[in-house]
Amino acid sequence: MCCAKEAAQQSVHSPGRVADSETVGYALLDPDNWRDGKLLNAAFSRTRLRACDLSIYRVESSTAAMILEKVVSPQLQRNQSRSFAGVLRALCADIRACRDQSTNDRQFCVVDDGLDGFESHALLGFSESTAGASSNLQTAARANLVAVFGGDGSIATNLP
Repeated sequence: MCCAKEAAQQSVHSPGRVADSETVGYALLDPDNWRDGKLLNAAFSRTRLRACDLSIYRVESSTAAMILEKVVSPQLQRNQSRSFAGVLRALCADIRACRDQSTNDRQFCVVDDGLDGFESHALLGFSESTAGASSNLQTAARANLVAVFGGDGSIATNLP
């Protein structure tokens, strides 16, 4: 039901549905999802994507202070061996344009999930067809997502 949620605003705290023209960001923590200059598979967990529960944020409606307070700092406090590595960014239209090569079905959905005090929070997940697909197809979809986010070793260290 992830993509069905895109049709209407999901949270009273969000600025509205996530538009194709918006850029979304994904904060990376070392060593959880980024290590030695490499993006780890844990960064785009298939489990979280299947549940439409991968936390991202809307860049245009975020500030550096907000991302530090609501995303980075809580993670660092929970586990002090972590450090902030940087962020990956992608245009929402590019995420939604990822398609299964054999069926042409969409692979991903982006849903508003604004929280009280963190209005720019959003969720990223597999489309219904990808969530129900084989492990191999989900891995291929994940590779498409990594490519869209530019997870080839180049991350931004400036927020948002």
